[in-house]
Amino acid sequence: MQCSSDSARLFAALGSDVRLAIVCLLAPGERCVCEITPRFKLDTSVVSRHLTLLEQAGIIRSRRDGRRVFYRLASRGVIKMVAACCRVCGESETRPHRKSEGKK
Repeated sequence: MQCSSDSARLFAALGSDVRLAIVCLLAPGERCVCEITPRFKLDTSVVSRHLTLLEQAGIIRSRRDGRRVFYRLASRGVIKMVAACCRVCGESETRPHRKSEGKK
């Protein structure tokens, strides 16, 4: 099996517990950034940076509707990959994610 730099970029983007939690939060469907940000004990600019990194890695997509920005997964394959990683690590992918700790 040969992995590309795109694969490495994908795994690097998912290497943050905050970004992984965002991906899981988007699993059911599209959400407004105004729904995502309050889920974390982080400054809005920090959550925005995590969203930008996920989008640059091709994991999520965004769309603007007036002043609101909505995010969704670019592919359902990402959730399958996260679920497989959880199984390998012995974690339950259905376990609710706790709020990530961080500074405000």
